Formats: sequence, C-alpha cells, structure tokens
Amino acid sequence: MKRTGIVTFVGAVTLALTLAGCSNDPGSTGSDDDDYYSPIGEYTDVLYGGDFDEEEWNAQYVERERVVEQMVAECMTDEGFEYIPQEVDESMFSSGDGDSEENVYEPDDREWVERYGYGIVNWPGQEEAEEIPVEEEEIPVDPNAEYLESLSENERLAYEEALWGPQPTEEEMNDPDYEWPMDEGCYNVAQNEVGYPGEDTYAGLEEEFAPLMESMEEFWTTSSEDPRFAELDAAWAGCMSEAGHSGYTTQMDPQDEISNEVNAFWESLSEEEMTEGVDPYDSPEMAEIGKREVETALADLDCREEVKYTERTDEIRIELEEEFVAANKAELEAFKAAAEQAAG
Repeated sequence: MKRTGIVTFVGAVTLALTLAGCSNDPGSTGSDDDDYYSPIGEYTDVLYGGDFDEEEWNAQYVERERVVEQMVAECMTDEGFEYIPQEVDESMFSSGDGDSEENVYEPDDREWVERYGYGIVNWPGQEEAEEIPVEEEEIPVDPNAEYLESLSENERLAYEEALWGPQPTEEEMNDPDYEWPMDEGCYNVAQNEVGYPGEDTYAGLEEEFAPLMESMEEFWTTSSEDPRFAELDAAWAGCMSEAGHSGYTTQMDPQDEISNEVNAFWESLSEEEMTEGVDPYDSPEMAEIGKREVETALADLDCREEVKYTERTDEIRIELEEEFVAANKAELEAFKAAAEQAAG
C-alpha cells in the first residue's frame, strides 16, 4: 500500500518552510550561521531533531535493502520470473564528501555565482569528482543482466511490469497531475511492506493529527499563492528585463530554463557520442550554456538584491506562518508534545 500519513505531513512541513526559497534545513528555526526563523519550525523541529549517527543509519538501511531484495526475489518467483537479489553495502548510503564546506551551495554569494552561476553546468566538487578514476570492478554489475538478455521483448516488458508495476501510458506521462502508482510491482510492494528506519517513531501520530496534517497541506498551497509573492516576482522580472534578460515571470524561471537547455543537449547526443568517452561537459555547446548561466545568475542576484527579494519573501513567509500558528496553536502544541514523547 502507499505510505502517506506522517510522511505526507513531514513533506508538508518541509514545503511550508521552504516556501520562499529558504536554503536551510527543513524545520530549522535558526542557527549560529544565519538569522533564519520559522514560527512553524518551533513546533515541528522535533521531526528532524535528535543525535544523528551516520554509521548506525547506514547499517539500518543496508539491512533494510537486503530484506527488500529478498522479498522482491520471492515476489518475482511467484510471478514466474527469476530474480537474483542485488548486493548491498554501506557505501551505497554514505554521504561521502558532498556536504563538505568546499561543496556548499551559495546562490547569494557573488564570488560563488561568478564561478558556478546556479550550479547547473558547473558545480562545487565537480573538478574533484572528475579526477577520481572509476575502476571497472567498482562499477555495480546487475546480477540479472544475463537473465534479462535471454528474454524476448514481450517477456522483458512483462518482467519490468512485474518488478515495477504497470508503466504509464504516453497520455498519463504528459499529464502534469498524474501520480506514479507506488503500490504496484514487486519492488514497490516490498518497499512499502518493509518501511524505513525510524519510520515507526511517529507511528500513530498520522491518525491522531490528521486534521492538522490536512491544514498544513492547505496552508502550503494557499500560502504559495499569496499575491505578494507574485508582486515581488513582477518587480524582480522588471529588473531582469531592464538588465537585458526579459521573458521571465518567476525567480525560478532562469534556473528552469538553463536546466531544460542542459537536458535538451544531453537528449540530443547520439548513442555513439555517449559511449565514445568524450565528456559532454567539455563540449563548446555546454560551455556556451554555462557562460549564459553565469551571466543570467549574476543579473538575477543583482535584481534580487535591488528588490530585496530574500528579505521580503522571508517577511511574507513569517507573517503567513505566524497567522497559521495563531489559528492552530493548540493543535501544534499538542503535536509537538506527542512527537517529543514519541522521540523519547
């Protein structure tokens, strides 16, 4: 079955707190490094709190994935197919060096933007990653590859459907409201059955606080539609147009535009180009996109500073959150107390 409830609520909290493009951790109420403040976060921080032991977390996930793989194998056998469980080890869940100070995302720092733009074509840590050789034996090998090769096209389609569930039609794929079913197919069923480490910590809260969860979902949707955000985007767009970058409506548009260009370039590559060992990021086409990315991002930064985009979005967000807290204070306090008790 599909897992919703408290997971959906946590997602709603996260969306609400990132409403104005906040780059802080979900639920953060501020730290020594910044002045970020979230009225709602005062009540929901407990969902993200506690001491984090990466080694223990990795071990739990390794065990979880091993159980999932075994369940998938049993399910696929029942469906009439062979399936060899994938090998799992802790390296699959290690955070590596991606969160080091050298690899942080700083879209409001001018020197960072001058170098990376939005961090799409070029990004922190890219150079180091390119220098790490990948040994052939380090590349994961699909233990089911040989079996898949032995199947006919129709058999392979049936295999994929048994593993992942029915594939969406072209019409469904083009429907922006389409939701991929996550409760069909051996893999999804196994994932849902096993659950995730720590998920049971807040078991029962989803039912007890269902009205609050629904209110949180509605809050995020309605808050994002507050006309003051549109007015701020309009002021930003006007500034961008004067700077020679017209055609944008929201502050996210330039990033989406660059991402779409990069994706289109990748899709234009032939299979031969993809396998001949040439890095597309070293191509003149990608370099040109990267150049325009930096130019656009710098203009974006200037305009955000001119219209006080970050300050204003924070002011609007905090005001909206304070209104939500005032209207739901008793429920939020009860939720916080119950979550703290559940977390121990």
